[in-house]
Amino acid sequence: MAGVVTAGAAAFYAGLLAVWLRRCRRHRRAGAGYLRDIEIEPFHALAKTGWSSKVVNHAAMEDAAVATLLIDELVVIDTEGKLTPTARGGDPTYAPEHGVVAAWLECLRRAEGPATVSQLRDDPELRQRCEAFVQEQDALLDPPTSPPSDSFIWVLYLVAPALGLFYATLMVSPGEPGLTAQFLGGVFEVALFGLTYLTAAIFMILAYGLYGLAGYPHYPDVVREHCVGLPPHPATAALGADERALLLTSAGSAATPAGADS
Repeated sequence: MAGVVTAGAAAFYAGLLAVWLRRCRRHRRAGAGYLRDIEIEPFHALAKTGWSSKVVNHAAMEDAAVATLLIDELVVIDTEGKLTPTARGGDPTYAPEHGVVAAWLECLRRAEGPATVSQLRDDPELRQRCEAFVQEQDALLDPPTSPPSDSFIWVLYLVAPALGLFYATLMVSPGEPGLTAQFLGGVFEVALFGLTYLTAAIFMILAYGLYGLAGYPHYPDVVREHCVGLPPHPATAALGADERALLLTSAGSAATPAGADS
């Protein structure tokens, strides 16, 4: 009996793996083919280059936005990495065409004085506008870039605990093939030992569920793979070495109240 169940479980998981690999290949081909035929907005592409395309990469977006402000001479940066609007950048009637760049410029205008990138990045309105931009762009992507439903994985979550309970029951069941029961002898000992294994099986179910939710292999993130391979943002590429170094200083400097004396 145990051999039949074990062989059946092995065949089931092998089939499940084959189905998953096939769906991965189909998903990658469909998504990659679609993305090759469209042009993703540069800031949207940067937002998708984090550890997952579902998590906005604010660091990459802020880097390109501030670089654009510097290239367009809307802000200047000092040796401490603090940004200050120029005469044109400080004009409240002027707004850059791109929403993300405009959001960063307006955030700097709201500061009480020169401020670093690290002091501005957590501004609630700034983050809200950047995330709203990403959501608007996400809505333009067709379904081929979205991974298929993982509904069949719940079958795996049910089968694995069932196997654990089967083997635990097999070990403590009275009579053949309950070798443990024969060794212990007595109804009380068997019941106690069975309760122990049942408790262990319950913990196994919980552990397996947590592992499955956190560690189950996901489908290829074709959007992230595509965006990571794109050329750098034009403004970032146009920065000189000195400006790049100052921008890195600004992004990594310790946060102090904007406008405070250093």
